[in-house]
Amino acid sequence: MKKDKKTIIELIIFAGIVLWCVINFKVFTDLFTLIYNVVLPLVVGCAIAFVVNVPMKKLEKLFSKKSKKRKKLKRILAMTISYILILGIFSLLVVLIIPELITAISEVGKYLPEGYNISKEYLEKVFESYPELASKISGYDYNKLVDSAFSSAGDLVSYVVVIIKGLISKATTVFFGIVLSIYILLDKEKLARNGKKICYAFLPNKAVDKMIRIFKLTNLAFSNFLSGQCTDAILMGILCFILMNILKIPFAFIISVM
Repeated sequence: MKKDKKTIIELIIFAGIVLWCVINFKVFTDLFTLIYNVVLPLVVGCAIAFVVNVPMKKLEKLFSKKSKKRKKLKRILAMTISYILILGIFSLLVVLIIPELITAISEVGKYLPEGYNISKEYLEKVFESYPELASKISGYDYNKLVDSAFSSAGDLVSYVVVIIKGLISKATTVFFGIVLSIYILLDKEKLARNGKKICYAFLPNKAVDKMIRIFKLTNLAFSNFLSGQCTDAILMGILCFILMNILKIPFAFIISVM
């Protein structure tokens, strides 16, 4: 009987919350946006910490074999090397890809005149086959097209400004995410202990034990998955690069990286 009453009370509370969200939809969306903007850097920080933690754990184990002293110093050293390694790989790829990309664009640019001539010849053949289409195009007012292009230029500028603002916002989120990930990685055991204490304080012990078991299994599975995918990507990229160079296929490096 008590269980039924508890279920009914929970349903009434839930229905009341849903009704309030529907009636105050604008307030609800503003509140959701505020919470999203506050929580997003933390989520990004946790994601970065998870990725960096994979090589960091292996480096910590390597340093532990050599010396059992100064655990904090070894952690800072392992974390620094992991960040430098990951950021260095991305930076190296960007530095190597940009010249290749410029070369690819210039190579495509060389074929534009030839493509223009082919398109022109094709259109002339089409107009010969369909003279009514040529008459319609010749009667079109191109000044309207130019005017509409200039009128939409302002919209294009505003659109570019919005994109730049979005990129700055994302860069800021990533920056704060990196800062938060450093704090998470430095005190990950302490954070885990505090998280367990909070869960045990508000949830049943069996549910918390099950959550911890699932979290450990998920962490192990995703860590192994990430390591395996990185190894597989490196091997596939190298094989693709070698094979494309043997077959003299252009843009081998960009395609191999992708």
